[in-house]
Amino acid sequence: MKIEKNQLSVIIPFYNDTETIDRAISSVLRSNAPVDIIIVDDGSNPPFERQDWLNDSQVKMRVIRQKNKGLGSARMAGTLAADTKYITFLDADDEVDPSRFFEQMKYALTIKHDAIVFCGTGIYNTNGDFIKSRCSNGKFSDKTRDIINGVDVPSGASIMIERDLYIDLHEDMPKIRRSSETLFMFRVLNKGCKVYCINKPLYIQHSSPNSNSKMTAYRLESLKELYSAINLEIYSSRNYTAVKKFINWKIRSQIKSSVVWDSNYRFGLLKILSNLKYTTFKTKFMMIFLFFLCILPLKIKRT
Repeated sequence: MKIEKNQLSVIIPFYNDTETIDRAISSVLRSNAPVDIIIVDDGSNPPFERQDWLNDSQVKMRVIRQKNKGLGSARMAGTLAADTKYITFLDADDEVDPSRFFEQMKYALTIKHDAIVFCGTGIYNTNGDFIKSRCSNGKFSDKTRDIINGVDVPSGASIMIERDLYIDLHEDMPKIRRSSETLFMFRVLNKGCKVYCINKPLYIQHSSPNSNSKMTAYRLESLKELYSAINLEIYSSRNYTAVKKFINWKIRSQIKSSVVWDSNYRFGLLKILSNLKYTTFKTKFMMIFLFFLCILPLKIKRT
């Protein structure tokens, strides 16, 4: 599959990723695809600087700078700056398989306008050891139903989509700094777009451990932003059943992951979820489980 010049832009949001950005760009260059690279410096300190070794590259590369507004805003800034029909993303601490762009473009050109192509993700730790794959059964398939049911949901950075469709899906979207991928997928399902996935790990994600104590406030603020935004849209949704099912899966996955977090996080999560009106019976049952997770440490302390 051949990619034409001025057909695809690779948008790389950059925020203080000085140790990994060269690796990310190098992975794009290794593909030998004639893509445009757009680096969006999201208020980094120090700011992104183009290295000397990049000056010899034949790939067209631009740098856009903005105040720190978060990942979703950086991706949109890059999208608006792109002058190609298709766009895709790469986080500054990740990499791509050399065949990624060619394989995704092959399918992107065959599907209808309001459809999206993801690829599978291989997840590695900081030592380069493989952890797991997402969407990797080896087949190209329609993942729409799986995503609604919370099965094998692809990484948002692995998307390839028409630029104009991406902009359309963000029209009047509430501006949130965090959890923008979940809100975007909510919009995709709401519009009734088809979601396809190349089930090969063509996107390489490097997962670094975070301190729970440092991340508690950040995660809770992210969820508060996300569910406040969804509350504004869910009841006017054209595909209410689908988006309700997807969001309830998201809530249950957050409850499950709270097991490894501290009691402050679990209490905060329960407070946020208790105010939601669209939870299903299955989700309410999980919230009862979360409640007992919250009070159990207190009972143990008292005894």
